[in-house]
Amino acid sequence: MRYNYFISKNKKKKTFNTYTNNPKYSNNKFIILNNRKYYNINNNYLQGGTYYKPDILSLGKISIERDINLLNSNYIQPDINGYLHIFDFISKHNIWVNNNDMSFINNDNILDKKSYFNNIINNNCDKIIENMDILYDNEIKLLLSDEIDIKSKKKIHNKLINNLILLSEIILFDNYNGNDDIIDLKMLDKEENTSDYLIRIKEELSKKKGGNYNNNNNILKKYYKYINNNTDTLFITNNKIYTNVKNNNNNIIINNKKLYLINNIQNGGGYITYDIIKYNYENTEGLSTIFTNTNNNFIKLTYIIGFCNLFRFSGLFKYPNSTFFILNDISHCLQTQSLEKIENRISKDKEFRNIFLYTIDISDENNLKLWEHDIYYLITKIYFDILDKLIKICKKISPKTTKTTKKTKTPKTPPALKIKKEKTKKTDIKKETVAKTKMNPLSNEFVAKTKMNPLSNEFVAKTKMNPLSNEFVAKTKMNPLSNEFVAK
Repeated sequence: MRYNYFISKNKKKKTFNTYTNNPKYSNNKFIILNNRKYYNINNNYLQGGTYYKPDILSLGKISIERDINLLNSNYIQPDINGYLHIFDFISKHNIWVNNNDMSFINNDNILDKKSYFNNIINNNCDKIIENMDILYDNEIKLLLSDEIDIKSKKKIHNKLINNLILLSEIILFDNYNGNDDIIDLKMLDKEENTSDYLIRIKEELSKKKGGNYNNNNNILKKYYKYINNNTDTLFITNNKIYTNVKNNNNNIIINNKKLYLINNIQNGGGYITYDIIKYNYENTEGLSTIFTNTNNNFIKLTYIIGFCNLFRFSGLFKYPNSTFFILNDISHCLQTQSLEKIENRISKDKEFRNIFLYTIDISDENNLKLWEHDIYYLITKIYFDILDKLIKICKKISPKTTKTTKKTKTPKTPPALKIKKEKTKKTDIKKETVAKTKMNPLSNEFVAKTKMNPLSNEFVAKTKMNPLSNEFVAKTKMNPLSNEFVAK
């Protein structure tokens, strides 16, 4: 956290004032804390509008953090759940019916909410079509094999991950405010933890979606659980939160007043960050057979989970479609699931594969290899299902220019072009002839010695054929520029 926050209670009004040392909120309403200015942000409203570029790595990191901390019964910030549903247009938690503070869309701007995602695809069809030769790579389909160890597996895994990134970056989401700005929803690598990222992104989203954003309400909501009847002061700095209520001897002094540490925002309450989760997976006995810090497999899984999170509630696939289930399964593959639920899925979905890591025996290396294989099998299936859907949508706009999903057949060459190709071929033979005879068959020297120009009107008149035509070659079985022909 780069900046500090100071929250103080107005005892008469029973409300809170929020101050920050962030200079962008500079105003005349400030207080001095330890010789530094802290600006009041109670009535600081920001507004605006733009396009948004998803980042599946950030989505994946936060999704994994959420599921692992739920697994450990740790507190989850409401904004984490909100962020993981900003691309949710169809579930019961969708942005249209839920007041999602993390949403980048002002609902009033979207008249046709049911067609929102299809319209977004329509707006990006040119880029999708332009990149389809790269995106629709048949080599990736080798991952649909039932073989556990296919040839060049690592190379194909990398190719798939690169294509997941490419496809997700092609699609820009629009809030229809008419601006041309682009906000990249990317977490600042290693410089920004989830807490700081959500604060920054929430502010960016709210500034641009055209709605009002009150930073004081945001700060209070984030730390409301630390406020009670005895609290009159909160001070947040370096991912730690202090209060006037004494519960230990760990304190700081603000304007000669002691404030006591009550929690560490990043690690407090047992909250586990992505970097710690990644380290644990790469260094836990059993799991480290597929997750090592050298093969980047955990990072690849993070991209896969983020990609599924981006599309799972897009509306491309709906209940009870098999792909709809698979998108959600992969998004939560690090959660626990009851055997009853798994058995129920097996009975309803013939394509179900158990990819819930904590329901398998990870001490068996073969189980882990099968788990990894099934993850890549399913994400490959999903990936091509999504491409097929996007192609279908784009075909409605431009059926002539849209690539097809089937392997393109080489079109038959028109007769005129055949002659051109033959001519190109003969040019090569001409070079060969020059090399062997030391003469250019079309030169004066060659004509003088052979007493005939193979391309002359005289030759055509005598033979009634064009010496460069397919007909001539077919009948004489000779190339008119070859040594064999010249000799005869």
